[in-house]
Amino acid sequence: VLPMDEAMKRAEASANRALELDETVAEAHTVKAGIHLIRRQNEDAGREFQRAIDLKPTYAIAHLRYGYYLMWSLRIDEGLSHMRRAQQLDPISPITNAALGSLLMSARKNDESIKYSQRALELEPKLVGARLNLGSAYVEKGMFDQGIREIERIDEGNDEYVLAEKTYAYAAAGRRDQALRSFSELQKLIGPKGAP
Repeated sequence: VLPMDEAMKRAEASANRALELDETVAEAHTVKAGIHLIRRQNEDAGREFQRAIDLKPTYAIAHLRYGYYLMWSLRIDEGLSHMRRAQQLDPISPITNAALGSLLMSARKNDESIKYSQRALELEPKLVGARLNLGSAYVEKGMFDQGIREIERIDEGNDEYVLAEKTYAYAAAGRRDQALRSFSELQKLIGPKGAP
């Protein structure tokens, strides 16, 4: 695995070279948008995503990534529209289904989130993000036993986010002792740097 700086340099050089050869390569514009996001150049990222979609309206990955970008920009309805489009364009991708499930959960559309998270898991049973979305959506609906069961199925290793979600699920369900144990594990994991 390359260090982040090196990976970004290579990705940017490849995207720039592709665009020198052909300015209409939607995939290269999508890569550039991602680089702009990492650099917190949000307006440039938005322009690159839009250019990619204009060039290739059927490119599911551009819609998916633009959907996340819009959601992070608090343009929730637009983000969901693009994420739904990504899933429609690639309905058998576990990633597009899981991503749609994630955004639907963020938008508090838990029933739909469950549907797409389950679909993602049917396609790829080991997809951690989909399993976490599914469990979290159940917890948000007050279906604590089902939610906790899904979250506990995840082998989180050193994943702070999964452990934080597990802690929240236990607390929401009123399982005080389990919540405290889980919180203690989370504190040991994150140490002095703060919460995830």
